[in-house]
Amino acid sequence: MTRPSNLFRPTRHAAVRAQQRSVNPQVLTQVFLNADIELPAGGGCRSLEISADMMFSLMSEGHPIHEIESARRVVLIVDGGNGIVTVIRRAPPCGAGRRPTNRRRPSRVNRGGV
Repeated sequence: MTRPSNLFRPTRHAAVRAQQRSVNPQVLTQVFLNADIELPAGGGCRSLEISADMMFSLMSEGHPIHEIESARRVVLIVDGGNGIVTVIRRAPPCGAGRRPTNRRRPSRVNRGGV
C-alpha cells in the first residue's frame, strides 16, 4: 500500500505556507485524498478543496471531526504532477468568526425640555 505522504510532494514554498497557516500534514493528506472540488488555477495548476457534502460524508464515516472541519477550510494549489504548490486558508463563511464592528450611534439632538 502506498503511504499518503508518497502521493504528493509539497514544494518548499508550500511547506512554509502550511507551517505559517498552522496546517498540519494530516489535514494536507485529507484535502488531497478527499477533495471533491477541483478547479483550474492557472499555469497548469488546479485547486483542490472539500465540499460541505464531502465533509458530512467523511464525518459519518468516522473521520476525526476536528481534522475534517480544519480540512474544509484549506485549499491546495497543485501542479500537474501532484506537487503541492501552495496552501491557502479559506475565509470563514459570511459573518462567522468576525468581531462586531464598533459603529458609533448617531448622537441625539437635544430639543429643549424633552
